[in-house]
Amino acid sequence: MKSIILKTSMFVGLFIFSQHVFAALDSAAESIKLLKNCNSETNCTTLPSEMIDWVNTARTDKNKHVLVNIGPGAFSMPTSGFFCNQSNNVSYTGAGRNITVLTGGGPSFLSGNIHDTVINIKDCNNLSFKDLTIEADTWSNPASTGSRTGIEWAETADSNGNKKNTKSHWTNIDVKAGHNGWYDDGGVHFFYGSSIHTQSISTVDGMAPYYSQGGETWFYGGELVSIHNSPESLVVVTGVIMNGGEIQIFGSSVRVIAKPGAGQVTPVGFGGFLAISNGKIHMHGGIVAVHAKDMTVPQDVYSVATNASFGAGGVVHTPGTAFALSPGSTGTAYRIKPNGTASAQSPFLWPSGTSLPNISSVTGSDIFVETDCDDTGDCENPTGAVHPHIMVYDVNCTASSGPWFDSTRGVCRGE
Repeated sequence: MKSIILKTSMFVGLFIFSQHVFAALDSAAESIKLLKNCNSETNCTTLPSEMIDWVNTARTDKNKHVLVNIGPGAFSMPTSGFFCNQSNNVSYTGAGRNITVLTGGGPSFLSGNIHDTVINIKDCNNLSFKDLTIEADTWSNPASTGSRTGIEWAETADSNGNKKNTKSHWTNIDVKAGHNGWYDDGGVHFFYGSSIHTQSISTVDGMAPYYSQGGETWFYGGELVSIHNSPESLVVVTGVIMNGGEIQIFGSSVRVIAKPGAGQVTPVGFGGFLAISNGKIHMHGGIVAVHAKDMTVPQDVYSVATNASFGAGGVVHTPGTAFALSPGSTGTAYRIKPNGTASAQSPFLWPSGTSLPNISSVTGSDIFVETDCDDTGDCENPTGAVHPHIMVYDVNCTASSGPWFDSTRGVCRGE
């Protein structure tokens, strides 16, 4: 009987040992796997920490292009250290959005370790991510003390103050966070068919799906969504904040939505785009929709703000972009909200009709075709046949009929 027990124990021990050796990661491998169960897979691990250690430390040549294949399931990133630190040329591929999910994460380098980030990257170049979801702990549990931000990309400068100009590519990625979805201070980044969602939690003062402090981003065919559902009063809720740097957005949607019971957002405000400190935002095609209509407190909203209460001026350039706005309660809808030396190059043609858009903007940026003006030019109480008149937003038109210049007649509307 003792012999049988001894043999069985030896067999189990050998099996466990062989499994461990079989799944070891070769430092010279060109690809590795992160799976829930390695079974007979070579160069495979079930531990995110081992995957990260191999990328950052164990692999022989950190400039050689390698592949990391991540299987189905949720994988919690370590709560200390960096996801990638001074390592280059790595491609991470999942099994699909919401199939491969990366959660957890370690301290935020850019925020001074105040909160955690799922994917925290420092001084890494030429990384690509494809077909996976990055989900901060606060997305599914707003009360969580875990990660708040989805992705953080940090670049340190050399002794002359020059940064490394690192690059990244993100394809078919879904990011979900309770603070900022993306946060960078440099680099050049490309997004294809990806979405970044944030929702408010009570322990932050604001949020944005995309927040940059100096990076360059090209964003194609995706969406940036910010959902305000906290009863707390916040400082800012917006779709994109460019605090320096530049973003180009093509064929995408930017949605900022307040849920019933959401707290007031002030002084920076509730809006679509915010460009400060010489930040630049360009959008070509798509829609910026900002809706606070379900809020019970007065809430101003804006589509475009180039300097809201702080920072130096920025630039927003949005030809061919549609806008939709609805303030909360008795709030004001600002189609454009510039401040100081900032520049908002954001022309927009509103749908024609008989009711003027109830907005605040800047002179020359908004056009509306009013369709019920009579032969005398009266558009408020027309009689007889009616005709279309082209109205251009003009802050110098101060009559009670609104800040609109009737370019058909050559005078302010109502004069």
